[in-house]
Amino acid sequence: MKKTLLSIWKDPVWSKVISVAIIAIVGGIYTAYNWGRAKNFLKEQYNNFINLNVPLYYIILFILILGLFIWVLSKLNITKVKTKKDHFIGDDYRYTFGDVNILCRYSVGVSNYTGKPFIFNLKVYCNKHTPALELNEGYCSVRDCSNDKVYIDLFKVEKILEADIIHRWEEYDKK
Repeated sequence: MKKTLLSIWKDPVWSKVISVAIIAIVGGIYTAYNWGRAKNFLKEQYNNFINLNVPLYYIILFILILGLFIWVLSKLNITKVKTKKDHFIGDDYRYTFGDVNILCRYSVGVSNYTGKPFIFNLKVYCNKHTPALELNEGYCSVRDCSNDKVYIDLFKVEKILEADIIHRWEEYDKK
């Protein structure tokens, strides 16, 4: 029996459960013993609070000061300090490859595992049209367009953009 109690007591979870139970029992005994006095004390405190005679101008002054305080806080330009991660995370990065005239729109996230940025939601558009048209399997969907004759490897585009983001990520530390 003693070994069982010692093993339970040394267990990190059960030792806390037992200690909480002991504290609850002691608190319950104390409350039961002093319940009559505590009931009168609570009733007295409630009556004192209800019968509190505060002049009306104190209440109005308090509300005005509180309102002024809230107004001043709203006018202060308190902004969060941007971290390196905040600087890179964004919804709308754009990159234009001039030689083939394509536009890339993508989002950047930062991996919790590696701590490095990565690209997601990559969309590649042929920028020779107004509005720009999204590429269809690496080709422009308009037959007479010069980008229709050139295959654009979307995997390579993503890796080029990711390399650029990682380079800028590492250069950010040097600033």
